[in-house]
Amino acid sequence: MIKYLGQNWQMIIQLTGQHVLITAITILIATALAVPIGYFLAVHKKISKILMPFFSLIYTIPSLAFFVMLIPIFGLGLLPAIVALVAYTLFVIIRNTIVGYQQVDPNVIEAAKSLGYNKWAIIVKFKTLYALPTILAGIRIATISTIGIATIASYINAGGLGTMLFNGLNQNNYTEVVVGSIVISLFAILVNFGLEKLQTLSLAYINGTL
Repeated sequence: MIKYLGQNWQMIIQLTGQHVLITAITILIATALAVPIGYFLAVHKKISKILMPFFSLIYTIPSLAFFVMLIPIFGLGLLPAIVALVAYTLFVIIRNTIVGYQQVDPNVIEAAKSLGYNKWAIIVKFKTLYALPTILAGIRIATISTIGIATIASYINAGGLGTMLFNGLNQNNYTEVVVGSIVISLFAILVNFGLEKLQTLSLAYINGTL
């Protein structure tokens, strides 16, 4: 294994960079879409009951099948991988966003109104702030899930650390498979640790203990 690392460290760094890029793009797009959608559905509960089963249904589609389904539309490469991964992550982030906004104490909102804050100021400075820990929890779960599912994206030439797994299996090079698995696991652990700390800090800020 040490010999393999010495001979292939540049490739490992390159594939790790691709995996980070895929994950980052996916989470940024998904968060930008999911948080406004989640807020809308938190306010409009009847519409939420109609749309959430649809997002949940997408989440249950086997990842490899979903990637392959998108090939006739988007071809091979990064684009179909991002589309599929964003579709997967939407459900988790939207669900947590809805829960986060619905858990905001109504007394806090009434206090903000009495202080003269307008609608948008209340949404940003109060509702979103108090919902943030729950939203971050959803983003953390979605990110870890994306890191795992993104390994399969290499099957459609999207790059990433999954390339090591597929190459290793095709060539019976189990050292490559083990190294790839370890790097993916370390990446997921580090990201989970960082996002968990961010979630804790946001909760401490709200409670005034930061």
